[in-house]
Amino acid sequence: MDTSSLHILLVEDDEDDYWLTNRMLKENGVQVQLDWASTYEQALDSVGRQQHDVYLIDPRLDQHTGLDVVRAVVQQGYTAALIVLTCISDQDTDREAMRAGAADYLVKSQISAETLERSIRYALAKAHMLATLHQNTTRYRMMTDVAPEAIISTNGSGTIIFANRAAEHIFGYSLAQLQGMQLAVLLPNATLQAIVPPHTSEEIRIVPQTIELSGAHQDGSSIALEMTLGIALEHGQYTQTMIFRDVTNRKRLGMQIAHVQEMAALGELASSIVHDFSNLLTAIKGYSEFLLDDFEQSDPRRSSAEEILHVAERGTRLTQQLLTFSRTQTVEAIDLELNALVLGLRPLIQQLAGSGIELAVQPAEAPLCIRAELSQIEQVILNLVVNAHDAMPHGGTLTIRTALIEPASGLIPGALPDRGSYAMLEVSDTGIGIDAATQKRIFELFFSTKAPGKGTGIGLTASHRIIQHYGGAISVASEPGQGARFRVFLPCADTAVSAPRGLAPATEHSPAVDVSVAPDAHIVTTHSTTSLSMENLNNGTQSGHSRLVG
Repeated sequence: MDTSSLHILLVEDDEDDYWLTNRMLKENGVQVQLDWASTYEQALDSVGRQQHDVYLIDPRLDQHTGLDVVRAVVQQGYTAALIVLTCISDQDTDREAMRAGAADYLVKSQISAETLERSIRYALAKAHMLATLHQNTTRYRMMTDVAPEAIISTNGSGTIIFANRAAEHIFGYSLAQLQGMQLAVLLPNATLQAIVPPHTSEEIRIVPQTIELSGAHQDGSSIALEMTLGIALEHGQYTQTMIFRDVTNRKRLGMQIAHVQEMAALGELASSIVHDFSNLLTAIKGYSEFLLDDFEQSDPRRSSAEEILHVAERGTRLTQQLLTFSRTQTVEAIDLELNALVLGLRPLIQQLAGSGIELAVQPAEAPLCIRAELSQIEQVILNLVVNAHDAMPHGGTLTIRTALIEPASGLIPGALPDRGSYAMLEVSDTGIGIDAATQKRIFELFFSTKAPGKGTGIGLTASHRIIQHYGGAISVASEPGQGARFRVFLPCADTAVSAPRGLAPATEHSPAVDVSVAPDAHIVTTHSTTSLSMENLNNGTQSGHSRLVG
């Protein structure tokens, strides 16, 4: 190493030692610039400017010692060549100087020009090695800290000896907490034997496969992880370095995609079978009505026929929900008056609510005209009523209210335009309430908190889609134990309410009626033929005729 152009600082409170050292350095023809700092403060100031290659330090410095200078230099991260000079040979001082960070220790009475030059060469080499190590360590730390994966190293007993910043984020512990922690805390469901393969004599071994396992966050939640592993043999001891990738979101996204695909498949399935099922329900309802027409009011069989009709109607509502979900249903929107619709459903709502629930219907004073398909709005109302009923197993109050909501009211949900008026339908109950987590998922398809067999998880989803289809919105407000309030907002129609739809009475000049029936629905064909024949007989029609189109 070239020592012909060195810049050396002597930290020494005795000026005579400064001149002695300067003369000694020049005896071997070494061209150096030797500066002098006589106090601790001067020494630290010079060190801070980093203008010197070597520091020769005397242990005695007023109120401080030369070892204080050594410690300060090391603590500030400097990798300078530090040599301690003392008047006496003391092994304890020697060891203390080395532990503090000095490269060498020399006794002044034993120093010659040759030993001083040799010590300087050694100190410079060590300083260069430390500087290189420091640079590599800094570079390694920077690389690991910017890595998105958690990097953790453990010793042979599973104690963590290194962790990067990503490990803090993924596992929720600080670096200080991770240092010295057992790996089993982060991987409670795995053993080291299952993770780490048998050791070999190889100095470095990379495990080629990626290991999937479950980790534990500090908050107690589970983390889905992928891990790659490297094993190193250092000084006869094995260390393991593991790279963990948090794939929790990826797994969740995969499950959501699979769920969406499953829902799409179910939608196609519903679309393919629901029409055939509708044919069966149509026949059941039709023949039930025939029986009811034939039975007197006092006939004991009449209640059984009514129950058959009631069950068929429930099946029809479920079919409508499936059709709404699969988006295959063709609907005809007409002008409806919401108050009249709610009041017309009141007997059915009271029947659904049961005797243990008090029903309060509060229609708006002004007419509320909306444009929608009648059965779909009925479906929305009845779905909300059924959910309110189920939320009050021990009875309570069910309130149905309608109101005209103007843009300036501040009640219109943010998802809706604040122009134009809205008809609001509010269904509230005094039941068990809904927690915040359930409210976030309440309109998801097949999501249900009811007991198995008590709910399909379709009703609210179908209602939500119906309301959105007509440009409206639905909101829910609830707290556990405080009941629930659902509000449906539908745009008010600009036109007047149309007259109720109905069949015009048949006359002797009635035109032919074309009834389209599915080709494979022979049951419906039979029922339709019977129904039309009976209708013609009841109306006294002789000249009109019906044609079934297969």
